[in-house]
Amino acid sequence: MRILAAFMLAPLIGALAVGAPVALISGSLQFMGTFFVLALLYGYPIVFILGVPAYFTLRSLNMLQLRHCIIFGSSAGLVVPLIITGVSLVGGTPELQNRELLLSLISMNALGLVIGAVSAWFFWAIGLRKSQLAEAR
Repeated sequence: MRILAAFMLAPLIGALAVGAPVALISGSLQFMGTFFVLALLYGYPIVFILGVPAYFTLRSLNMLQLRHCIIFGSSAGLVVPLIITGVSLVGGTPELQNRELLLSLISMNALGLVIGAVSAWFFWAIGLRKSQLAEAR
């Protein structure tokens, strides 16, 4: 039951946990809404397409430690930003000469990496932490 809760909560909590400091720094709560939408549109599909199969694969290999979750979560968090970056680069849009666009693509990839890692930590904390602590005793 905790694993199901972890799959349902981690993408949203992870996106909002990263979005909160951004909103505080910028002074605009609008960013919280943006991160909520990111979790809904990108986070949950990635969880169900990549996260669920990865969970069962890592479980069968007995590799559900925190470090494995964060490595996978970071990688999964890069999927959508890398697709968007690839489409932008292959599309050959003339705006790519624009330095701000290039910087925004780089920051989008970094943000995906961080959101993936934070979401993975929350997944581990919600769904796996107690069972691993009990096994260690």
